[in-house]
Amino acid sequence: MTDPIDKIRTSCNELIVALEQDSCPDLIVIAMNFSNAVDQAMDAYKRGEISVDMSVMPKIMHSFATEELPDLCRGNKEDREKARKQCRLFLITMEELVQPKSN
Repeated sequence: MTDPIDKIRTSCNELIVALEQDSCPDLIVIAMNFSNAVDQAMDAYKRGEISVDMSVMPKIMHSFATEELPDLCRGNKEDREKARKQCRLFLITMEELVQPKSN
């Protein structure tokens, strides 16, 4: 089974690459893959399978990935640019502040 944290990293990087393209027919599918990865990691977090350094952040990051991001990916070029920047920030925040670890 794939580590939920690695799945987030991989799917987020795939989404960033897709958002950098002028046209990506699979963008919504790729965005949903990322949202699903975050959703699965949140479930693992709630079961105590993932520990974090900043306990307030998982809920905020989950909300972004599952609620805000899909709408941005469906939006116009400016929305997609914002989504790309937010995905990069998501990864930086996850790695530097939240520092999730599989238990």
